[in-house]
Amino acid sequence: MPNPPPDPSAAPGAAAARPRTAAEDKLWAALGAQPATTAGELATAAGIGRSTTAKILARWATAGLVTPTAT
Repeated sequence: MPNPPPDPSAAPGAAAARPRTAAEDKLWAALGAQPATTAGELATAAGIGRSTTAKILARWATAGLVTPTAT
């Protein structure tokens, strides 16, 4: 399983680091288990909402932790 992601708010220029949420931990685990899948499938696998998944993935993409791909 991959290491938990660094917090995107801890990226250079971020005001302050914040702890990861339980939803972020679940999503990271789902992403590690199913790296080439859709956001909706990740949401289901993680047991979190699609909206929450989209927001987290967008933060991680901005921080360079994940790379979105076209489906």
